[in-house]
Amino acid sequence: MKRKEGSYLTAGTAGRFVFAALMFAAYFATYSVFSKNPPYADSYREVTKSIAMILSGAMSYVSFTVAELLVFVLLTAALLYLSFAIYKMCATREVLPRLLRMLSNILAFGSAMLLLFFALYGANYFCSPISERMGLQVGEADKSDLIELTELMRDRANEYADIVPRDMEGFCEFGNFAGMAALVPMGYETLSQEYGFLSSTYAPVKSLSAWKILASFGISGIYVPFTGESIVVPDSPDQSIIFTMAHETAHRLSIAPEDEANFIAFLSCRANTDRRVAYSGYFMAYIYCVNALYAVDADSARAVQAGVNDNLAKDIAQHNESARRYDGVLSKIGDRVNDGYLKSYGQASGTASYGLMVDLLLAAYADVL
Repeated sequence: MKRKEGSYLTAGTAGRFVFAALMFAAYFATYSVFSKNPPYADSYREVTKSIAMILSGAMSYVSFTVAELLVFVLLTAALLYLSFAIYKMCATREVLPRLLRMLSNILAFGSAMLLLFFALYGANYFCSPISERMGLQVGEADKSDLIELTELMRDRANEYADIVPRDMEGFCEFGNFAGMAALVPMGYETLSQEYGFLSSTYAPVKSLSAWKILASFGISGIYVPFTGESIVVPDSPDQSIIFTMAHETAHRLSIAPEDEANFIAFLSCRANTDRRVAYSGYFMAYIYCVNALYAVDADSARAVQAGVNDNLAKDIAQHNESARRYDGVLSKIGDRVNDGYLKSYGQASGTASYGLMVDLLLAAYADVL
């Protein structure tokens, strides 16, 4: 459509700017309503979980990761669009009108995706704390409780470390990615009998073909609400990757806050009758607990660490080496982006919120500490 003489906007470009403005307005309005009214988010959570269940069920019929394909298609389309736009700018010498058209398209698409993300998942960040739904009293523990909890997680991890399958070099050998992913739903099925809000169908998590790109940004797993797929980088050690699978499954169940997803992942691993899954849960719980203890009392943490047996020590060293493998500029960028994203959705601690699962563990084990 031609623009009016003296104007840099066509009706189509102006319309897309208006559309984007309406989408952003709708996003911020719904954000404000849900962030100030947790009961609304609690009710809406069942909608997001049902949609995720339908999407993940449909995606489970294909072996590849649909989200990865969509990203490839979008990037290809964006590159072609940019190339065409630059060509038209050069051919017509209409730089500003073309730039405005491009900006209007980007804003229209981006605003629609932002609102859709909130509708499919973002609202879950504003649900009532999971501790309320589970009847847990958070915040009443002291340092002695943390020491006891860390010792308890260490002892459980020590116990399982000696009975899980290992290869000739002594490293955990739990099977291939698909086999481990198939184990995770069993724990959730058991856990859902006690906590009905976790009941669902549990499609296995998926891997990526281009997982090195994700890993380079320090990301071990991600949940994509647009396709309902829980995705995990396959390069992590067996003793920690199962926990990551359980964590991303928790997100698909509309458990958005990272500390809550970690806590639910632990409970599902603990409830699982397979020793490999149980070990992964206790292993990661011990890692989080001892790190929290180091932050408040390094001497006590070192004393607890001295009680780690040889197999657990070997697994911790492997886990730490794996975590350091992708340290670099990209991982720092990924951490900052994730930190900003979490804070934008009310997670004041940002990426540090992953470790706040220890508070929930203290509440869950209050009767035995």
